Amino acid sequence: MIDLLPPRLKEHKHYASLNRRVIQLLKYVVVLIILVAGIFGTSWYFLNLRLVEAQKSYDTAVSQSKKYSSIEQDAKALAERLSGIEEVQGQQTHYTNLLKELSTITPQGVYIFSFQVSSEASPTMRLSAYATTSEAAAAFQQSIEKSSRFNSAALLGIDSDKDPYSGQPTNRVSYLVSLKPGALQ
Repeated sequence: MIDLLPPRLKEHKHYASLNRRVIQLLKYVVVLIILVAGIFGTSWYFLNLRLVEAQKSYDTAVSQSKKYSSIEQDAKALAERLSGIEEVQGQQTHYTNLLKELSTITPQGVYIFSFQVSSEASPTMRLSAYATTSEAAAAFQQSIEKSSRFNSAALLGIDSDKDPYSGQPTNRVSYLVSLKPGALQ
């Protein structure tokens, strides 16, 4: 094809063609920018939704963790109380066995008004009793020494006193009794 247009029109035609190409290129760039912006916007929206969900999940986990922590603390406190109760029950059982033994070996004319057990390496019992006669006190010491739970009974002292129940004069006798191994079981 032969172009017979004047040079000025040729130049305008050339620039018009370039303008169309630039405008076409600008349209593509604008469409591309809109697409990229849409992709970034959509990505940001979905990432923000995921972030909100993750934050809610994290908050829920933290609150559950606090609840579980308080439950765990309550469980530990309960376990400590239970072990304390078991220990007390175990000791009460042991003292009950000692009381049964003392009730079977206590002779006529003697009654126990206090005893204190120390469960150290070598367990001992501090025992105080009222005895109506010296013979009853001696018989009580002998029966302690013959018992299957007690090793020996050392006399700590005899004091004259009044019987707190009858008001009659009586002897208050104190012993230090060593317990045999396994006596508290």
